[in-house]
Amino acid sequence: MNRKPCNPNFNTPPEKFSKEELNKITAGSISGNIRADFADLGRSDVAWETEALVKSHGIYLEFNRDKEASEDKEWIFMLRISIPGGGPLNRKQYNTVEEISQKYTKNPEGIPSIRLTNRQNIQFHWIKKENVPIIVKTLAESGLNTLNG
Repeated sequence: MNRKPCNPNFNTPPEKFSKEELNKITAGSISGNIRADFADLGRSDVAWETEALVKSHGIYLEFNRDKEASEDKEWIFMLRISIPGGGPLNRKQYNTVEEISQKYTKNPEGIPSIRLTNRQNIQFHWIKKENVPIIVKTLAESGLNTLNG
């Protein structure tokens, strides 16, 4: 069998950086302007620069797709907790997950949304912007963290 040699170049020149990578460099850190952007409740979404950074923190911007296209978008967030190996969660952590889902993740029909994925994650959907910081803090206090999947 004749194999071609593999010579990877892990030193991508700056002119080939993606806009996401340039955003991280411009932000100066992985936290960028996240705190200030989530504190700004004058808008229900966040700036693109913040949206791109928070994905690394397991926070994703979504919108209610059930609304008509002509209506203003109802911006919501999804948070993902990564559970390496699929567990275990202690009682306090499980209760925290349940409490968050009951308090902050109700869909338009009023049903709490919690999803257990086959990739060893827990996802919370239907979160309003003003609740993201308190959820992240509550999870951290129980030993759980949001993390990109």
